[in-house]
Amino acid sequence: MRRHVTIAIGLAAILLLAFPASAQLELGDNTNLNLSGDVSFGYSGSFGESIASGHGIGVGGQGQLTGSYYNPNFLAFRMEPYYNRSQNNSSFQSINNTSGLLGQLDLFRGSSFPGAIFFGKSVNGTGQFGVPGLSGITTHGGGRNFGFTWSELLPDKPSLTATFSSNSDHSEIFGSSGESQSSSRVLTLQSLYTLDGFHLNANYMRQSQDGNFPALFTNLPTTETSFTSNTLSLQATHRIFWNGEWVGGVSHSIFNGDIGGGQLISNNDGSSNLYNTGITVNPTSKLTLAFNSNYYSNVFATLQQQIVQSGGIPLQNSLGWSASSLSLNGFAFYTLTSHIGVSGTWGRQTLFLPEGTSSVNRFGGTVNFNYAQNFLGSFNFSIGAVDMANEDGNQGAGLTGNINYSRRIRGWEVGAGFNYSQYVQTLLATYTTSNYKYDAAVRRKFHEGLYWSGSFFANHSALTQFEGTGNHSEGFNTSFLVRRYSVNATYSQASGTSLLTSRGLIEVPSGVPPDLFADTFQYRSRGFGYGGSATFRRWLWTTSYSKSYGNAFGGSTQSAFDTRSINARLQYRVRKMYFNAGFTRFHQTFGALGTQPIDFNTYFVGFSRWFNVF
Repeated sequence: MRRHVTIAIGLAAILLLAFPASAQLELGDNTNLNLSGDVSFGYSGSFGESIASGHGIGVGGQGQLTGSYYNPNFLAFRMEPYYNRSQNNSSFQSINNTSGLLGQLDLFRGSSFPGAIFFGKSVNGTGQFGVPGLSGITTHGGGRNFGFTWSELLPDKPSLTATFSSNSDHSEIFGSSGESQSSSRVLTLQSLYTLDGFHLNANYMRQSQDGNFPALFTNLPTTETSFTSNTLSLQATHRIFWNGEWVGGVSHSIFNGDIGGGQLISNNDGSSNLYNTGITVNPTSKLTLAFNSNYYSNVFATLQQQIVQSGGIPLQNSLGWSASSLSLNGFAFYTLTSHIGVSGTWGRQTLFLPEGTSSVNRFGGTVNFNYAQNFLGSFNFSIGAVDMANEDGNQGAGLTGNINYSRRIRGWEVGAGFNYSQYVQTLLATYTTSNYKYDAAVRRKFHEGLYWSGSFFANHSALTQFEGTGNHSEGFNTSFLVRRYSVNATYSQASGTSLLTSRGLIEVPSGVPPDLFADTFQYRSRGFGYGGSATFRRWLWTTSYSKSYGNAFGGSTQSAFDTRSINARLQYRVRKMYFNAGFTRFHQTFGALGTQPIDFNTYFVGFSRWFNVF
């Protein structure tokens, strides 16, 4: 132990006493290097009821190495290593001492064949298990990523850009057992070309996603998911009469998705085609007309891809559900005055089901008003009505509305907004949505350097055909700034229907009927926090407290969570050296009622120094 301490002290002394050298190092005639960063040396430790106490002397830091060969446009690189970084000794927002590396290599920039390679790895970091409306439940783990991009950009030739990325990570919630693992790989190819006035855009994408995570809110075994899709598409645009544009395209997708939990629960595979075309014209400067149509050969496959792209797991098509869909839409907008415009819409959505055809017609109109004047401020609103009907008759009317206002009143800067929509058509003709949101903000500068600001928001959404499928969230934040002192506070709450994924709970994607999912979870969450900072000469002090709690349940199983964190940090600057002291107290409970919490404290006292080696 004594030998290790001596080595750490010697290394720290060399780093802390290093003096600035030349700003750039040249190796030979063609290689240029720059190295800068900061290192820290100090005493750190941890203690608590759920962990073994420990302490010792250590070294940490982060650096940035950049360079080029021959010319920065020919070859340039950047590497950013970091070691033993946490919120106690640096600006990193990690409870643990995390280490890792980020890097990128650029080739042939500015040429017809540019490319880049990027990579990264992190160890023992902290992250978040997502909960709608909150920053999340704290986790610990690591991950890595690798990717590249390359382009061919020859003049008067079809371009080609290839991009590949591979990501994997693993994490475990503090206070629970069972590790979540996820990985994804995405390959895209894109080619652009103009031929006889037609702008062509061809794309290919292969996407695969694998996940393995414990069923945290159920008594089921670990859930395993796997999804792969391949999509090939071609889009074309061309200028037409009346200063307009035509667009048309076709795409073909094939997919395969598996869900397992000790045994295979669901296996879904299939293919889908999308055909779309549309035109937009402007007969006059005040009139715009548009029409478009879309045909989906497999609506289930389209929903499948939307959910995976939003971070969800594949649908479980245990009902053998299938359908195709055709949508026709028309739009007209006319400017009456410089402040007033009117628009009209028409749409017909037809769903082709095995048991028959279902159609919905939609008619709507909107009035838009915009006005901005220094005396009255900025004000705009739109209001409209939508009427829907199918084979059985009129299905009722809905409303859409949007209002925004901002103004400066005797030093007060105020703003507010409201948006409401009902019967907004989804991909499925038989499902509609209803949602509204509103927000407000105020800011004021008082005398003697006093600033205050505050804001509030709320969001509500639901599928109107299903009870209990809505989601809502509300929150506010406020802050005061007085010269060198500041304080802030936040609060948020949310509840609704969610899906369990390897990265946490996510809201059910808008417009997707819940009967396509085998398991959904009702959640309720709340969170609040406050903090402050003060600067006095060369001293900087910051502190914060946060708490989030709630529950999620599906079926007869319920899990609760409670996360609390306190962090305080003190810093004193002497030229390029800093004295740092930090303390973190962390508490988290996750699981069924009666689960033992994890509770620990960490601290750091030491020095850090910025350096520019070359």
